[in-house]
Amino acid sequence: MLVGIQSLSLELGMHRAGLQPLDADVGKWLRKLAPHVRVKVLLNKAEGMHADANGALEAAMGEAHSLGFGAPVAVSAESGEGLADLYENLRPWVEKAQEEMLALQEGTCFKQVFHHLLNFLHNLQGNYDPSI
Repeated sequence: MLVGIQSLSLELGMHRAGLQPLDADVGKWLRKLAPHVRVKVLLNKAEGMHADANGALEAAMGEAHSLGFGAPVAVSAESGEGLADLYENLRPWVEKAQEEMLALQEGTCFKQVFHHLLNFLHNLQGNYDPSI
């Protein structure tokens, strides 16, 4: 599954299923046709990742790293494990994108969009502010 916001793409794989042929195809497509897009690979279904005695998650992380987009982030949408790591990985990208957009246009709309995006990332860490 691929989730994208203009110059940021999150490629989501299920760590239990391992790397799929389509994952590699999407990676090739992004490198060839969208080299400006920053990609972060996420491995979902990583419940209990710190108690992985058989090394399955470690193997999946190595396999996902072979896509060529840097270190993947293991997360669990069910338990919330790894969301703080995801937040820390995405924050510099979002801040840089915000600076670039604000440099292009000082419009209120852009500020609001990125403000809400940053608020969403803070929500991943449990710091959501509904008043924004």
